[in-house]
Amino acid sequence: MNMPFSHSLTLDRVEFKLNSSMATSEQKTLRRQTIRALEQVSIHPAIPPAAILIVRRLPDAKPGQLLANGQAGLSDQAAHRRRTWEQATQHALTGCWQTAYRPMAETVPSTANSVRFIDTAEWLACLSLDLDEGIAGDHWWWTVPLRPYRQQSRETVLSALWQSQAQWVPTAFKSLCQRHPEKTARLLDRLSPVVLEAVLSAIASTYRFSLSAPFSEVIQTLSPYVPTTAQNLTRQKSESVQVLIALSWTLPAAVQILQTPLTAGIQYDELSTENNQVPLVEDDKREVQNQEKAEQDEKDVPSHTHSDLEILKETDSERTARRPEALPAESLQHIEQATSADIGVRTELGGLWYLVNVLSNLGWPRSSPTLTPWHQLLALSKGLISQRSLSREPYFTQLSDPVWDIFTEQTQPSCPGILLEQWYQKTSRQVLSYLNDRLDEPTEIVSYLRESATLYFTNTHVDIVFSLEQIRMDLRIAGLDQDPGWVPELGRAIAFHYE
Repeated sequence: MNMPFSHSLTLDRVEFKLNSSMATSEQKTLRRQTIRALEQVSIHPAIPPAAILIVRRLPDAKPGQLLANGQAGLSDQAAHRRRTWEQATQHALTGCWQTAYRPMAETVPSTANSVRFIDTAEWLACLSLDLDEGIAGDHWWWTVPLRPYRQQSRETVLSALWQSQAQWVPTAFKSLCQRHPEKTARLLDRLSPVVLEAVLSAIASTYRFSLSAPFSEVIQTLSPYVPTTAQNLTRQKSESVQVLIALSWTLPAAVQILQTPLTAGIQYDELSTENNQVPLVEDDKREVQNQEKAEQDEKDVPSHTHSDLEILKETDSERTARRPEALPAESLQHIEQATSADIGVRTELGGLWYLVNVLSNLGWPRSSPTLTPWHQLLALSKGLISQRSLSREPYFTQLSDPVWDIFTEQTQPSCPGILLEQWYQKTSRQVLSYLNDRLDEPTEIVSYLRESATLYFTNTHVDIVFSLEQIRMDLRIAGLDQDPGWVPELGRAIAFHYE
């Protein structure tokens, strides 16, 4: 399997075996040549884009080929030897990934030569726990990341790490709460309020929301979204700890929730995250009521079919039942295994992620705590895929693809279908205008969205892998396939790859 992912390759130490009969000047020259050659190599092991692989020792896969007898870059033969060395080395690294231990899920034996982490949040969670328990220094895989923090206290190191990696902290803590609740509670107990508040400030800055309100109000606002098990973890804890755990379970939706004035009051209507009931802001409630009244009073509805109107009038339970069928449990398990086992998930709708650039450039129009950017991405995707971008018909359509299960998971609590429909009707015209300014044939966006790809979806990253033949110059000129990068509204770093 050949993957073009541009992983950052860090070499901590390179060992040379030099002929003792070499003159000192010759040894220095050889070292310089080796360093220059290593800086120029291009190695792409078959490792998922967001993953982190740490290898303890990697012997030279093709001894004598890297320097090509000191004539690197001067002949076709030397270039061939260099490519041979690169291919052998990336094959060796791929083997290290396949045999690597995963500290988050298993005990790593002392003889292990490689460890792996699915993404940066998992790496941060494991490092944080080992630091708190005082065993990070005993594990060889933490040598490089901890080198800048020699002789510093545990709390100082944790504070520096969390502030520098603020976008991954909520996901890391959610994972720790799920896997090691007691250890996580002890970790938080040992941290000072000053450190916690500094970390919370860094998170708020990264996700672009404010924590200026009293923490007690933030806790009250977010607590209905937090599972009981997570709330139990914070009982009798400081307000800073409660806010951190609440954010860990509610981001990125908390971005929308906290951007709404807390004094406005979110109406919960017996909210229960376990029952997927939805909180409605007063404005959203009024929109639903006005829309229902307009539909009841409207006598002439030329753009809706009878079945379309029935969909709009369905109850919440009926609407839920009519959503695209979730994959059976074994299929969902396959998706989870595919992302964690590093083979990705095949999708026929890889182009849906181009819409992230569209919505981001439009400023995520009409976002609310009820209708988050994930809901918007879902509604716009279904609306365009069903080829109803110029009509007022409901966006709803039955489609089968693994991407819908991902969207469904990210849009919990679910949003009333009538709000999704109303948002799509209003926003589709804005989207079409945006595309009109950038594409010669804006209606062709539907075919662009229906592109097969391999999807890697983790708690922190979305990576979509297309083939080189799928590069479209009109999309590139329009900027639709540029990497969105870190998207606070979705809580993910998103990138497109072509192989």
